[in-house]
Amino acid sequence: MLIYLLLIAVTAAVWYVRRKYSFWADRDVPYVQPRFPFGNIQGIGRRMHSSQLMTKFYHELKSSGRTFGGIYFFTNPVALALELDFVKNVLVRDFAHFHDRGVYYNEKDDPISGHLFNIEGSKWTNLRKKLIPTFSSGKMKMMCPTIVSVGGRFRECLERCIAGDGVVEMKELLARFTTDVIGTCAFGIDCNSLNDPNAEFLRMGRKVFEVPRGRILKFFFMATFKDFSRRIHIKGTSADVSQFFFKVVRETIEYRERHNVQRNDFMNLLMQLKNSGQLDDSGETVGTLSLNEIVAQAFVFFLGGFETSSTTMSYCLYELALNEQIQQRARQCVLDAVKKHGGLSYEALMDMPYIDQCINESLRKYPPGANLIRQVSQDYRVPGTDVTFPKGMNVMIPVYAIHHDPEHYPDPERYDPDRFAPAASETRKPYSFIPFGEGPRICIAARFGMLEARVGLSVLLMHFSFSRCSKTSVPLVISSRHAVLTPEGGLWLKVEKLPLVDSLCLIQIRNKYSFWADLGIPYIPARFPLGNIQHTSHLMLELYRELKGKHPFGGLFQFTEPVALCTDPEMVKQVLMRDFRHFYDRGGYSDGKHDPLSGHMLNSEGERWSTLRRAATPIFSTGRLKSFFPVMVQMVEHFREHLNGKLDIDGAKVELKSLLGQLNTDIAMRFVIGIEGNNLTSPKGNLHEVIQREAFRLPTIWKLFLITCYRPVARKLRFKTFSRHITQLLQRVVRDTIDHRKEFSYAIRRTDLIDQLLGMPGFDGKPTLTLAEMTAQVFLFLGAYEATGLTLYYCLYELAQCPDIQERARACVLETLEKHGGITYDALTDMPYIDQCLNETLRKYPAGINLIRVVTEDYPVPDSSGIVLPKGLNIIIPMYAIHYDPEYYPEPERFDPDRFLSEACRKRPPCTFLPFGLGPKNCIGYRQGKIQLRLILIVLLSSYEFTTCPEITLGTRSKTHSVMNMKSDLWLNVKRINSTNDVTAK
Repeated sequence: MLIYLLLIAVTAAVWYVRRKYSFWADRDVPYVQPRFPFGNIQGIGRRMHSSQLMTKFYHELKSSGRTFGGIYFFTNPVALALELDFVKNVLVRDFAHFHDRGVYYNEKDDPISGHLFNIEGSKWTNLRKKLIPTFSSGKMKMMCPTIVSVGGRFRECLERCIAGDGVVEMKELLARFTTDVIGTCAFGIDCNSLNDPNAEFLRMGRKVFEVPRGRILKFFFMATFKDFSRRIHIKGTSADVSQFFFKVVRETIEYRERHNVQRNDFMNLLMQLKNSGQLDDSGETVGTLSLNEIVAQAFVFFLGGFETSSTTMSYCLYELALNEQIQQRARQCVLDAVKKHGGLSYEALMDMPYIDQCINESLRKYPPGANLIRQVSQDYRVPGTDVTFPKGMNVMIPVYAIHHDPEHYPDPERYDPDRFAPAASETRKPYSFIPFGEGPRICIAARFGMLEARVGLSVLLMHFSFSRCSKTSVPLVISSRHAVLTPEGGLWLKVEKLPLVDSLCLIQIRNKYSFWADLGIPYIPARFPLGNIQHTSHLMLELYRELKGKHPFGGLFQFTEPVALCTDPEMVKQVLMRDFRHFYDRGGYSDGKHDPLSGHMLNSEGERWSTLRRAATPIFSTGRLKSFFPVMVQMVEHFREHLNGKLDIDGAKVELKSLLGQLNTDIAMRFVIGIEGNNLTSPKGNLHEVIQREAFRLPTIWKLFLITCYRPVARKLRFKTFSRHITQLLQRVVRDTIDHRKEFSYAIRRTDLIDQLLGMPGFDGKPTLTLAEMTAQVFLFLGAYEATGLTLYYCLYELAQCPDIQERARACVLETLEKHGGITYDALTDMPYIDQCLNETLRKYPAGINLIRVVTEDYPVPDSSGIVLPKGLNIIIPMYAIHYDPEYYPEPERFDPDRFLSEACRKRPPCTFLPFGLGPKNCIGYRQGKIQLRLILIVLLSSYEFTTCPEITLGTRSKTHSVMNMKSDLWLNVKRINSTNDVTAK
C-alpha cells in the first residue's frame, strides 16, 4: 500500500512538473527547454552571472521574430522581453498591469527589506509620493558641496595610495569614496572609509553584495515562491546588517532631535517626513514615515549609492584607461566646465556633456541592474497575440542583453561615448537604454547617482591619469557571485598624478587645446604636456585611422601646439604641390651659430632654402650621375669582394645592416666630398658608425618641447640637436678637403658637392659659404645615405622572407644584364621588377614617418565654409599611415611588388606614395638614390641567394631615431651562386 501511495505521489509530482513546464508550449510561444528542478537558472552563481545567461537566452529566442519568449525560474514560467515595443508596454504603456517588481520582501520578519525598491501596490505608490521631493534638483544642489568635499578627501587618499608603484585597485577605492558620500548624505555620519579600509559602514556594504554562491539560488527561490518564503519566515537581509543600520539610524535621529541639528542631507529630509509629513520647501503634506520605513529607505539609498555608483565609476575609469584619447577628451570637458564656472560647482557638474556621455556608455556596457523584473498584477493579454499572462507571473527585461544587441548598438563591445552625443541620441530607439529602468518605477535616485559619479570622475580626471598595468584584466571577467555586475578579482589600474601648473599657465594650455574645437574641425583630445604626437609610426597610424573620413584633415597637438593631420590625398596634393606657396617651409629647428649642423638645406626657409637648392641641384643632373656611375660600380665590386671574404671566414650567416650602411657611406663620401671613406675596412669609430649613432637620434623630450613650441627660447638657451663630437669631426673632414684643394689652387676638380658649394655665391655679401654652412650641407647629404642603406636592408629582408619574389627579381636582373651585356647605366633603367621591389620596400619602410610643412601665410582651405589655417601652423602628412592605408594598399602588411605595376599605379589616387615627398621640396637626391639602390641590389641578387635565419627576426623599431630604424641587427644566410655577369661599367 505504501509503495502504491508513493507511486501515486511521484506520478502526481511528475504530472505537475510536466504541466508547469508545458506552459509556453501550450501557448505556442518559443521557449528555452527547462531542466528540473531549477528550470533555466541552473548555473547562475556558480558558472556565470545572470546577465550572461539571459543574454544567451535573448539571442537564442530573438531569432523567432516574436516580441517575447519563454523561460522558467524553477517551475514557474517567466516571459523574457525580446523587442523594445514589448518593453515599452511593460514599463510604461500598460504599467497598471506591471507595477510590482516581484522582488521578495518580508516587512514582518525583515523590516529593513520594506524599502521603496521592493514594496508593492498602493504602499509603493504612497511611499514614492513621499520620497520624490527629496530627490529634486534643489535637494541635489543642496547636497552637492557635501559630495565635493568628500571628493577632496578622496583625492588625498588616492595620492597616498599611488606613493608606491602607482598600481591601485580602483573598484575598492571607489567603494570607499561612495561609502563616505552616502554616509555623509544619507546619515550625516563621517564613515571614515577613505582613511580606514575596514570601516564598519564599508564592511556592511560589502557583506550585502558579496553573496555566497548558494544564496543566489536562495534569492531566486524567494522571488519565485514569495508567499511560501514568508510563511516559513525567510529573511533576505543578514541579522547583523539589519541591526547595524537600525542602530545607526535610531542613534542619528535621537542625537539630531536632542540637539536640534539641521544638515543638508537625506536623513534630515526623512526626519522632516517622520515628524511633520511634509518637506520645508514644498508645503504639501504627503504623510509621515515610521522608524522602520526610515531605516529601510536609508538602507536602500546606501546600497544604491555604495555599489552601483562605485561600480559605474570603476568601469568608466577602466574604459578610459584603455582609450587614451577618450580619457583626454573627458579630462578637457571637466577642465572647460571648471574654468567656465569658476570651480567644481553644481553648475559646472551639470555642464559636462562628454562626462555624461562617458557615464552613459559605461552604464550601457555594464548596467548595474543586468535584468529588470516586473510581476503581472492582473491578467494581461499581450497585444497582437492570443497569449494571456496570468496574475502573479514574472516578466524579465534583459537590460544587459538589450544594451549589447548590435541591432541597437553596432559593435557593442566597443566603448564609444559618442553613442550618447545629442545627434546620436535623437536616432536611438526608445527603450534601448534603460540602466535605471523606465516609466513610473524608474530609479528614484538616478539623479543623485549621476551627480555622485560626475563628482568622482571630475576629481579624478582633473588630478590623475589612468592607464592599464600588468594586473589589468583585458577583457574583464564578471563575477558570478554578485547581484550587480562586478569584475572578478577587482579592477586594477596604473594611476599617475598629473603635473601641477599655475592657473595662468593652465588657462593658456586650455586655450591652446581648444584650437580645433573652436574651428569646428574633428580632432583628437590632447594630454598635457605631450599632446598626442610621438615618433612611433604605429601611433601615427592609429591617429590617422581615427580621423580619416571625417574631414580632409584633422586636428592634433604637438605638446601644446595645434597641428593639422592630412587624411585625404587631395589635401596632400594641395599642400605639397598646388598651393606650395602657402607651405614652402618644413618648420625644422636650426641655429647656425650654436648648432652648426642644424643649418642645412632641410631646415632652411624662404630665400635661403631656394639658394641652397639651386646650388646643389646641378650635381644631380643626368650628366653628373652618368659620369659618377663607373665609380659606384667599382665601389660596389669592392663591396662584393669584401662580402665574399666574410663568407669564407664566417660562413653563411652575415650581419648585413652595418655592411650596407658602410658601403652607402663610402659612396656618399666619394660623391659628396670626393674622398675615400674606407668605412668597410676601417676599424670601429669610422664616419658611418658616428652618423648612424648620433646624426638622427631624437633630442630628449624637454628639448623637443622647447624647439617645437618655443624656438626663440631654445636659441637663446643655445640648445644643440647634434653632439659636439660629430660637429667637430665633420668640420675637420670638410676643412681638410677644402685645404687640400686650395693647396693645388683648385687644380683638383671633382664633380661633387664641395666643388659646387665652393663656387656658389654666399650670404650677406660674402663671396662663399662659411665652413660651418658648408659642413651643414655635407652633413645633410651624408646622413641622407643612411636611409639608402636602410632601404636595402629592409628589401633584402623581405626578399629573404619571400623566395618566390626573390627568384623573380633575380630572373629580371639576369635577363637584363644579358640583354645589355653587363651592368650599364641603361641596364639600371630597364629592370621594372627591381623598381617594383624597391618601391614596395619604400612603401612598407619609408625613411621618414611624416612630412612636415608650415603654413607660411594664412591659408583659406578650399571648400571648407571659411576655415582659415593661420600662419605658423604645422601640417603633418602622415606618409607611413598613407602607405599602410588598406583603401590604397589592401593587406598593407604583405610585401607585394605587383602593387607597383603600371596598371595598379594608375588606379591609385595621386599622392598616396610619398617616400621622397612631392612637389618643389621633394628629395633633391632621389634620382641618385634610386640609381644607387638599383645598382647594389642587382649586384647582390646576381651574386648571392638570401634566406632568413630562423632564430633571428627583424626586431622592433627604434623610438630614438628620426628615421625608421630597427634596434637589432639584420642577420641573413647568404649563399654565393654561380654567375658569369660582368660587373664592370660599360
